Amino acid sequence: MEEILQQLELNSTFFIEFAIFLFVFLVLSKMFFKPFLQLFETRYQRTVQDRQAALEMIAEAEKKFEEYELKLSEAKKEARKEYEEILSQAKQKEAQIIFEAREAAKSITLKSIEDLKKQKEAVEKELHQEVEGLAKEITDRLLAKEQ
Repeated sequence: MEEILQQLELNSTFFIEFAIFLFVFLVLSKMFFKPFLQLFETRYQRTVQDRQAALEMIAEAEKKFEEYELKLSEAKKEARKEYEEILSQAKQKEAQIIFEAREAAKSITLKSIEDLKKQKEAVEKELHQEVEGLAKEITDRLLAKEQ
């Protein structure tokens, strides 16, 4: 075995150096490599968790947006229904007011016609009396001239 070692030019210091290298590797592994790899693994896990949380938040936001759109649609339908109802009531009220106004105008017109008829009759009666008085006066004057 010594011949092989001499051929490879390895002496007893090789094993000491190898033992030191192994010791340093184990110490560095425990102190630096393992925590560093653990840090990478923790960072990767956090990244995965953050992505998952982000995807869940996006899904929740989309769900809430759909709920919002549904509520908005329902509110628009309700507002439209109320608008139609108010418009219908306003048209009914308008029709009622127009009907009442027409009835009032008709009543006023009929009353005016009746008043005009009464005035006409009164004027005709007055004219009739004046005509009789004038006719009597004319006949009296004519008779007085003839005599």
